[in-house]
Amino acid sequence: MNIRKIVISLFSITSFLLLIFVATYEVQQRQELRTKATSEEPEFDFPVGGDAFLPPPPGIFTKELSLKEVTAMSISDYDYHYSEWLATQTETSPVPGYYETSEFMIGSVAVAVILPESNGEVDPNTEDWTVEEINNVKREVEGGANWWVARNPESHLSFVFEWYTVDDVLPASLIETSIEPITRPYYDQSIWIAEIMNNLGYLSTSYWDNIRQFNNDLRTKHETDWSLAIFVVDSSNDADNKFANDYFAYAYLGGPFFVMTYGNDGYGIYKMDAVCAHEMGHSFLALDQYYSDYQPCDRQSGYLGVENQNSQYGTCLLDVLSIMRGGSLPYINGAVDNYARGQLGWWDQNSDNSPDPIDADFNITLDLPINIDGDLVYSSGIAEHIPYPSPLRRSITINKIESVQYRINEDAWTDAVATDGDFDSYKEVFRFTPTSAIGFYIDIKVVDNFGGQSQITLPSARPTLTPTPPSCPIGDLCKMGCPSPCVCCGVTCYEPNHDCFATPTLPPTPTSAPPLTCLNMTCSLAMPELGEYVTFTCAYSGAVDYGPNQFYFRYQVDGGNYVNIGWDESSLFYTGTQWIANSQLIRLLRSGVYNVECMGCRNDVCASWEIAQ
Repeated sequence: MNIRKIVISLFSITSFLLLIFVATYEVQQRQELRTKATSEEPEFDFPVGGDAFLPPPPGIFTKELSLKEVTAMSISDYDYHYSEWLATQTETSPVPGYYETSEFMIGSVAVAVILPESNGEVDPNTEDWTVEEINNVKREVEGGANWWVARNPESHLSFVFEWYTVDDVLPASLIETSIEPITRPYYDQSIWIAEIMNNLGYLSTSYWDNIRQFNNDLRTKHETDWSLAIFVVDSSNDADNKFANDYFAYAYLGGPFFVMTYGNDGYGIYKMDAVCAHEMGHSFLALDQYYSDYQPCDRQSGYLGVENQNSQYGTCLLDVLSIMRGGSLPYINGAVDNYARGQLGWWDQNSDNSPDPIDADFNITLDLPINIDGDLVYSSGIAEHIPYPSPLRRSITINKIESVQYRINEDAWTDAVATDGDFDSYKEVFRFTPTSAIGFYIDIKVVDNFGGQSQITLPSARPTLTPTPPSCPIGDLCKMGCPSPCVCCGVTCYEPNHDCFATPTLPPTPTSAPPLTCLNMTCSLAMPELGEYVTFTCAYSGAVDYGPNQFYFRYQVDGGNYVNIGWDESSLFYTGTQWIANSQLIRLLRSGVYNVECMGCRNDVCASWEIAQ
């Protein structure tokens, strides 16, 4: 065989093998739905300042700004303007408001995915969605969103999708636009998004107002905590799968939407899920970490105000693979660094298996006592979730009360009733009707929609009138108000409500009961700060054989309503000169002057409330 034949044969074999390789690769792509990333894959590398933008706070900016532009003008200036706008808001409810549609990545999210279709009225119609393309987008977007669900089960994250495509919307003209979005610069979204929002019935002159109202209606419709819009622009016939100014995917920090193209530059449709996951991180306030977006290590973001300490721009505290650095390798490896998790609201600083923004901190108060068998027992109250304080944004809550239960003297738990018919809000007024006042303690337990619980123990109220000491048969009780000592059934009782038997069941008591006197009260921290946990210690006079055996604590902030604190029974101790006991641990979640009171009692005989600041 001559050399020419050998070369021809090798060329034929090579061509044949190449055809087999191409065919195999195509089949493999369709079977595996994506080509897995390698170290050679492209990074997110956008011109003009990255893929994250800040939406305009109303009345401050007339156009959105990229984070790179904000860095150039001074991040602190932008933050100042945001704070200035926030101060003008009159929203008093802690429920997420009109502009708060994706504050932290916890809870339920309604997502509208909109695939614009050009109609050729202004620009030539070069792109048309096919059934295959639409199905590809559905698979990739849902995969990218649910990737986040798997990253943190404690976030209780879930998604519900609404699809706006030529296959899902009737009439299809609702998602039509007169221009071909992929042939325009990204900022011509002001044309095509505005047209689609108008088609859907949102007619404000500002497309920002329209899409925010659209998101709020979406959240209301699906009864979710958050809502988000995703626009996917057809680029299947476009040479580089990018807008005219080289953008292909970008998001607005904290919402209300993000945009992707079908091909996403060099990523391709089978890696759209990785691009979607990255952009969704921005939607819930996570910052970029790749170098070319110039986000410094100390830049704070998110509901918890967490620094960007995994950024490649600067010498940061961390340097690990993470989804906010871009690329699909972090997606494949399920990589989210600790600082990005904090910006999403996923930090759990008290290690209670619940992210900080949904910690179960409830203010529980009781009122309207009713008289049962001589005891005044509370029959209604209010439970209210206290929002976890945000250092950067408005403090809000998505916790909803699901049940309230009560018990008396550690009897079986009984359901209370919501006065409005349902437990479904962060604040509920509830009522209950105990059948007897069999004990001195009332326990109230509140459970929220994330399984968090809060419980307090309160003493039942007592009448202020002093009835005439009754005569009573053996086995009854000395009634409240009976002087101490009183004579009941021939037995001298030094404490009201003492069992009246022929032989007293309590330890011997001095013939002259000394008064209970509060000596002092102290806090476990000399200068506590907001968010810290503290206990209070109350000291009373007494003797080794006589002193308080019950303690009650309560506090108020700046003269507001009292909040009761349980006491630690195991802490009761006689020092040799005084009796001391501690309150249960509480967290300081409100700034202001705390007035803390304690009251010592011996077998239901109580001194007055003593105040300390």
